[in-house]
Amino acid sequence: MSVREREHGELFELGLFDPIENQPYWHVSPEVVNTDASQTFNLFATQSTFVLLKNDGPILPIPRGKAIAVIGPHGNATTAMVGNYLGQICPDSQSDFSCVTSPYLAIKQANKGGTTTYSMGCAINSGDTSGFEQAITNAKLADYILLFLGIDTTVENEMHDRTNTTLPGVQPELAQEILALGKPVAIILLNGGPVSLDSLSVSAPSILEVFYPGYQGGFAIASAIFGDYNPGGKLPYTVYTTAYINQVNMTNMDMALAPGRTYKYYTGKPIWPFGYGLSYTQFDLAWNGSAPRYTISNQNDSPAIFVVNVTNIGKVAGDEVVQVYMKPPSDPLIIKQLIEFERVHLLPGESKLVTFDINRNNLLVGDKNGDLGCQAGDYTITITNGVKLVLNTALTVKGPSVTIMDKLYA
Repeated sequence: MSVREREHGELFELGLFDPIENQPYWHVSPEVVNTDASQTFNLFATQSTFVLLKNDGPILPIPRGKAIAVIGPHGNATTAMVGNYLGQICPDSQSDFSCVTSPYLAIKQANKGGTTTYSMGCAINSGDTSGFEQAITNAKLADYILLFLGIDTTVENEMHDRTNTTLPGVQPELAQEILALGKPVAIILLNGGPVSLDSLSVSAPSILEVFYPGYQGGFAIASAIFGDYNPGGKLPYTVYTTAYINQVNMTNMDMALAPGRTYKYYTGKPIWPFGYGLSYTQFDLAWNGSAPRYTISNQNDSPAIFVVNVTNIGKVAGDEVVQVYMKPPSDPLIIKQLIEFERVHLLPGESKLVTFDINRNNLLVGDKNGDLGCQAGDYTITITNGVKLVLNTALTVKGPSVTIMDKLYA
């Protein structure tokens, strides 16, 4: 196997890497439409976005051949899975979504030797609780419960902004009723913008964020539920508490105005921070040698080279996303700023060195005039997996401070 193939190891294993052309198949020809390879890549891309937010027990993955109750308004979703930025999905018409396999049907198909039931429980945004009884009956008979909650385009859409970040309707009440049974429960969350689960983030033992997973969403969810795929994604936004919307003035565009917005400025405690995401395995992160401290010049692009060793110390293969943040000396309001990241796939016991070349172009910060520049001084560099693994060091930039309009790209 070539070095390039090893770099694309998981793609090679999935049959998506062309050893002759020495690159992924979708780079070989621009006319890869609805082939086996493109369908496989579509599934792989969907799986890669999933973020495991919580997994006490652990609940996930669950074994096949058990009694599984799929419950919730998104359990049998088709249209809702593909969101609202799309072309024609199914052959008959643009409004036809019958070719999309729902999570329930995909899970039922994958649960060989077991039983799989479905009950909606309630609609996305309704006060009707008449479906609770059937949902609870199904849940009581199950070994495992998969609770599909979230929002859809009736709640968030173009020209239709949300006024809160809670689960709409009686979904929270349905979830509490199911959790009160004391069974193994995993919440699977479908949404675009963040949803503040608040108390459910504490009481639910397992939570898997799948966003709007698209055409292959049902099969991708089933693969993660049964452990055929190990979720390795990280949150692309901060998940605030419900109370956050009352703490900020949305008509004021000052991002740093207390309590701040986004991971760069938010000073409160989020439910889940930007960059967060768990795995079915465990990883270790360490410097390759002693913690480095570098000095670079503001007059050229010579980099500081940070090398870390990532090791899968668990029992299953998985992905880890190594993230690099900096805190600049010039703006005390910035808590941290993402400047680099790399996703690596590791087998159990496998290690890989990940190298980050950081120069002045990675350290740009906007000033009061809106100009981006690199300021001289001491920067804090943090390399982390977004959860508990954190490496800190310092980087000093020497020379006069410059802006893009000045010398940076001269």
